[in-house]
Amino acid sequence: LRGNAEISFQDISLLEVLIPDIQSPNGKLQLRLIVDGNLGQPELKASAQMRQASLKIPRLGLALEQIELEAESDQTGLLSFSASARSGEGQIRLQGSSQLDAGLGWPTTVTVEGDDFEVVRIPEATVNLTPRLEIKTRDRNIDIEGEISVPYAKLQPRDFTTAAKVSNDAVIIGGDQPAEGKWLVNAKTRLLLGDRVTFFGYGFEATLGGNLVIEENPGLATRGTGEIVIQEGRYCAYGQNLDIENGRLLFTGGPVDNPGLDVRAVRKTRDVVAGIAVTGRLQQPRLELFSVPALGQTETLSYLLTGRPLESATSGEGDMMANAALALGLSGGDRIARSLGDRFGFDEMRIESGGEGDQASLVVGRYLSSRLYVGYGVGLVESINTLNLTYKITDRWQLEAESGADQGADLFYRFER
Repeated sequence: LRGNAEISFQDISLLEVLIPDIQSPNGKLQLRLIVDGNLGQPELKASAQMRQASLKIPRLGLALEQIELEAESDQTGLLSFSASARSGEGQIRLQGSSQLDAGLGWPTTVTVEGDDFEVVRIPEATVNLTPRLEIKTRDRNIDIEGEISVPYAKLQPRDFTTAAKVSNDAVIIGGDQPAEGKWLVNAKTRLLLGDRVTFFGYGFEATLGGNLVIEENPGLATRGTGEIVIQEGRYCAYGQNLDIENGRLLFTGGPVDNPGLDVRAVRKTRDVVAGIAVTGRLQQPRLELFSVPALGQTETLSYLLTGRPLESATSGEGDMMANAALALGLSGGDRIARSLGDRFGFDEMRIESGGEGDQASLVVGRYLSSRLYVGYGVGLVESINTLNLTYKITDRWQLEAESGADQGADLFYRFER
């Protein structure tokens, strides 16, 4: 046998149909197949080349230019490939090989190197990466090692603070089911933040730095070791800009979504430095007011929010300080209430705060049966007590009645779709 076939595509717009996330693909693709040997043991070799291609990824705001791709397989079934592309002011390069043998699990090795490669440009984030990674796959296992530097990033997340939150009594039935044949990822990569990484959002402005080792293993939460440092930052609270003189997120090998906190934000006046210290962990932070020279908590809060002593605060500023004090108190009081509820056998014990600070109350509740729930709320600021009864008539019908400042009853019908 001896054969040679070549196919040239002068237009690769078909990729837009095969890959919906891309737009405006442009370039040339050439494929070549060589057959040699005999019918009993044919030898096949194939190669592909793509030159000066480009495409857009609107979802990420990217325009990839100068895309180059080369791939070639030999008669042993070894596929060697390389690719490169430019995005923004940077570029990325891939090189690797794959054994085309299903019995061996398609073993593949890929090295990824880049310099200031732009990976996203949308209103919420612009990020450039400089990766140095080695990726190995076999069957459905992926092993990743190396490091990723972030020379530039500007993060501006949307503000969801006014969005409706899921009720505490919400129960999610079903949820996302794990996909069959899920890939198993083992990764250990170091994340290095450069000197141009900034964050703007939720009243917080900061330049970030530091480095973090991220580990991923099947069945375990993503873990982190290292620290992220707030090199310079400000936080706006109650219309006041507080300077962050010390800020660190500490990762000690636990889940990356719950690092330790070491943050101090201050406001300096002519005579007093007032501030707030945040410690504990991200999911359960502890807040504490401090001042130099040492003052009482109320006086410190006055200097922190108004820059003046409490005696010179206006009535409007007094209301603002009352709400702030309540918020600071509730952040720790709710955790204490929940722990006491567990200790004394209540099904529910928590501090609940409504839209205004004077609506805060301590709520205690218990199920008297599988269908009947009784809750009692005690006002923490105003002496308004409420009694709540909930009776589950059927799986779909539920009756709720409340007596307090107002009386009322509701009948609920639930359906799923």
